[in-house]
Amino acid sequence: MKFLKSLLLSLICLLSLQQAKAGVFDVGTVKLLSPKVFLCLGDTVPLNMVIQNFGSDTVYSVPVRVNIGGIVPFVLLATSTKTLLPGDTAVVYLGDVPCPTNGLYHFTFFTQLNGDANLQNDTSYQTSYIANTTFPMQRVDAHRCGSGALQIRASVTDGLIYWYTSDTASNSIGIGETFQTPNLSFTQTYWAEPHANVHVNLGERDTTFASFNGTNFLTDAMSFDVFEGMVLDSVKVYPMNPGMLVMRLLNNQNVVLYRDTFYFPNANGVGHFVNLHWQLQKGVGYRMDALGTNTGLLRNTSAAKYPYEVPYVVSINGNTISPNYYLYFYDWHFRLGGCAGPRQPVNAFIRTTPPNANFSIQSNGALVIFTNHTTNSDSVWWNFGDGIINTTWQPNHLYAKSGLYIVTLYAKNDCGIDSFKMGINVIAGIQDISSNSGAISPNPSSDWMQWALPNGVLPNESSIRVYALDGKWLPVKFFNENGRIHFDVSTLPQGNYEVQMRTQSGLLIHNRFNKL
Repeated sequence: MKFLKSLLLSLICLLSLQQAKAGVFDVGTVKLLSPKVFLCLGDTVPLNMVIQNFGSDTVYSVPVRVNIGGIVPFVLLATSTKTLLPGDTAVVYLGDVPCPTNGLYHFTFFTQLNGDANLQNDTSYQTSYIANTTFPMQRVDAHRCGSGALQIRASVTDGLIYWYTSDTASNSIGIGETFQTPNLSFTQTYWAEPHANVHVNLGERDTTFASFNGTNFLTDAMSFDVFEGMVLDSVKVYPMNPGMLVMRLLNNQNVVLYRDTFYFPNANGVGHFVNLHWQLQKGVGYRMDALGTNTGLLRNTSAAKYPYEVPYVVSINGNTISPNYYLYFYDWHFRLGGCAGPRQPVNAFIRTTPPNANFSIQSNGALVIFTNHTTNSDSVWWNFGDGIINTTWQPNHLYAKSGLYIVTLYAKNDCGIDSFKMGINVIAGIQDISSNSGAISPNPSSDWMQWALPNGVLPNESSIRVYALDGKWLPVKFFNENGRIHFDVSTLPQGNYEVQMRTQSGLLIHNRFNKL
């Protein structure tokens, strides 16, 4: 009996030792299996994370948690159902991330296994942007005659444009509404990708948090790192004296990337925002300094709390004087791209020859159909010989009456302008009686009009048509009452139109009206 009791105690002791040995295993959070940008479009996105057993023991039922901080903070919890042998990994589904207000969110991931040997491995971080939006982009091509550089443009409301060499390229070649191409000898297409803006403020907000003094300086600088492409829009400075201030941005090779000059007619320690709009690529060791002419910018000499950062996005790391100092530049306003829209092409056109204008026609009574055979042209415009101008590439045109018209087509590119003329004999009908085509009233109008036909004219209601001046037929409602044609123009856009009708005797009559 004593032997059995002793054996049982030994087993309990051994089990206790095995429990204590649990401290040798370790479970680490590795990464988030989701993009840096959650584009929800009104729904939710699944959140998964990877955990790995770094220890030497098998572990079971590992609880995991993610704290999501931002405009609308929340927490998701889950437990790994996979048995993790040493070195094993498991993907744990935490749940669906809702799509709250657009913004920057900080994801902190934890494992919660008791007895973990290295708790530092069990927490990781990611900053992501949650977007529930779509946004249009405006694009402007560029043209030139002969080889050289061009400036192409694209813009999006409250957003950034990232430029790429193709629709599948992984690295951007520029950030901002404009992109300056290298020297080109042939037409090149670039790709603009719109990003919704994320606004980040960093650094001390003002000079009131600690003691400070005025100074003049030449080499003092703040250093910072950039982990996502972004724009530094502005910083705030406090000059003690009026004067000129030159703000500079340098990279870690001591190359000056930007140099902007500002003048302060009034000072006395009042804060002034300086607008920089510096486009920053990913990089470490950026420095911002200023060359002042007795401006005496204010700095603090204690209580600086470096780094000032959004993890994995941007970090203000320190200065070139002292770790306790905060130098000169307060309330930094960064703008970075969050939710990315589809890329769209923007063209840099290189022309080497002038345009060659040419066209042919097909007549159908008063309606003339033009076929444009122009080559090497960026834009065209037509003079139809009756006072009407049109910039459509391939228009139709309805003439008001018979006659000989000289039509001129102009074609343009960056290498010049060319023109082509043709005389057109228009026969508007069997008998042109436009000089006696009745009266339309009220003219102009926004809804109903009536066309009082000439005496003796019997309408053929099935032949009544309303045309735009480019010859396009537009359906409208109408009815005939005692020799008056009533028609509804309320659905037509504002502009000038022509109404036509062939009478029962075969005559073509027409009149023009204006829709308000």
